[in-house]
Amino acid sequence: MKNKLLILILFPLYLIAQTITTPTGVKAIGYENHIDVIWQFHPDAYGGYKVYKFNGTTFELVRKVSKYESFFVDWVGQIGVTNKYKVTALDANENESPMSSEVTATTHSMTDEEFLDMTQRATFRYFYDYGHPNSGLARERYGSNETCTIGGSGFGIMAIISGIERGFITRKQGVDRIFKIVNFLRNIADKFHGAFPHHLNGTTGKVLPFSQFDDGGDLIETAFMIQGLLAA
Repeated sequence: MKNKLLILILFPLYLIAQTITTPTGVKAIGYENHIDVIWQFHPDAYGGYKVYKFNGTTFELVRKVSKYESFFVDWVGQIGVTNKYKVTALDANENESPMSSEVTATTHSMTDEEFLDMTQRATFRYFYDYGHPNSGLARERYGSNETCTIGGSGFGIMAIISGIERGFITRKQGVDRIFKIVNFLRNIADKFHGAFPHHLNGTTGKVLPFSQFDDGGDLIETAFMIQGLLAA
């Protein structure tokens, strides 16, 4: 009885002592009218993230971000604005990590090449940063969580190729993600005579019926996936 009582007393103290680590890879990138703040996905950030912005005196909270997203877009609306940011992670109990190091970016006039870089980086971010953590597949849309799309994942593989070429990730990072997708499709995902469904669960691999009469293999979606794999 005494041991149980001791556990009940000490366990909450143990939980308090477990401090979630600070997000890594925090960067700020300035464009013409906005600044992107990005960081590496944190596996323990079940409560999401908080983004802080320097107001001239201190860093104040400007946005709480979902655990599924590892970026924040700060719309500035004009050229020549410099802002500073810090990011924290939250665990399942909303305990907050120490702040990251300060990152700074300035909005500026953009060349055509920089505009293309901005567009491709944003597209890549959806497929890579927001890819399902278990399967690596692309989610159907923001907020769909477990619902992944086979055709969209084929587009995502194309985006990974562009991301490697433009230096958003290393070749090894891109290869690792593609191998994760292939292993999931080969060993876990539902298949129908070799064809994949339109939608499936990103964790279990089970088909999620697209409609009443589209609950099995989808040849068009499968073709998009295979095209992406062939390009890779």
